[in-house]
Amino acid sequence: MSVRIYKDNLRQSVFRTLIFTDIVVFVLTGVLLAGLTFLVFNTFFRPINWMYYLFVLGMIEPTFVIIATLKIDNQAIYKILSRAIFYSLNPKEYRGKQLGGYYNDFTIQDDVIIRKRSICKVFRINPYDISALNGSDRESFFASVKQTLHMLPAKLQIIVRKEVATAADFTDHLLYVYSTLPKKNKIKEAMVNNYQNEYLAFVEQEKLLTVKQYGVFALPVDTSNHDLKVKTIGKLEDMYKRIASSLESCHVTTKRLTNEELAQYMKGVLR
Repeated sequence: MSVRIYKDNLRQSVFRTLIFTDIVVFVLTGVLLAGLTFLVFNTFFRPINWMYYLFVLGMIEPTFVIIATLKIDNQAIYKILSRAIFYSLNPKEYRGKQLGGYYNDFTIQDDVIIRKRSICKVFRINPYDISALNGSDRESFFASVKQTLHMLPAKLQIIVRKEVATAADFTDHLLYVYSTLPKKNKIKEAMVNNYQNEYLAFVEQEKLLTVKQYGVFALPVDTSNHDLKVKTIGKLEDMYKRIASSLESCHVTTKRLTNEELAQYMKGVLR
């Protein structure tokens, strides 16, 4: 009993993998070059001088073979050139947020703030309303917070700022209102929908101020060293996950800031 193993490239179509293999494409391209050369000679150099034709073909075909077999970092040069052409023609998507020229001492990339000698991770802290808790529950809450602070993996900076409220700041409130609605009650759903539209319109029009809390983890690192940079970003991510899971036991939720949110945050800080 014999077993045959077929290797396939999932990034290519089956038609390209099974029929138009690299060898087939190589041979067809060589035949195409010979045909195009013959067409040029037949159009501009009639009658055809076969010695000149074979001489020119002898120059083109070896050049094609050299280009087709040339590799850079174990990648065929024609594959690199094709990707480079598509990359130059298509619109670019940056991994980091593009900031103004006056922000010249840091960059924002992969949801962190990268400076020359340090990397910072900023996250939003949504505090828990303890005003309605009784004495024992309040003591239990503060005990959980103290335990979380004792488990901090590094120094945590907490920033409290007043900012203009946006519609996204009231998402949790609106979700809570919708969750209290009885099912299939069209009248109350319409009332809540009207409340939502009017409330968000009021927030947008009046430019209300709200208090927001942010947590900042910062680690010193030479960001010119790419290996240390990657390790530090991974360490910051682990630190955030650890503090986020610890705060969940205190009913305190967190949200990491994306590149766009970090850009707005830094503009507000440096304004």
